[in-house]
Amino acid sequence: MIGTLSRIARLDSDRRWLLAEAVVILAAMNVLVRAQPAGWIHRRRIKRLRSAPSDSIVWAVRAAAGHLPGSTCLTSALTAHMMLTRRGYAAVVRFGVAPPGGRRGTPLFHAWLECDGRAVIGAESRESYRALESCSATAARIANSTAFAGR
Repeated sequence: MIGTLSRIARLDSDRRWLLAEAVVILAAMNVLVRAQPAGWIHRRRIKRLRSAPSDSIVWAVRAAAGHLPGSTCLTSALTAHMMLTRRGYAAVVRFGVAPPGGRRGTPLFHAWLECDGRAVIGAESRESYRALESCSATAARIANSTAFAGR
């Protein structure tokens, strides 16, 4: 714990604020998944951090998730999505499923976040999962089908 605090103290101010934001949002996501956060950060700080590079935001979420109990791929992806979209980045949460594993035979699920066409959170294990189609893509496909097109 002391080592973690000393590493945080050595970070520059912007990284400390990104890390604090990631911890708060990730903790809220951990609670909500097992609202958007209220105005818990001073508005001037948010404006200054709006220009934070996506790599710094991803770093903050990974660092917070590594030290916050209950963090999952889903809560990390949702946290990074919220932080990135608040700053104008185009980010998409993706979900995947893998064949049943273990004795129970239940399928395995995974969530990851894509930003600018590349996976930035949860990328390390997404290769063994088949991506599920998004709801909007499914709706568009159904709407364009002959059954709904009146043909």
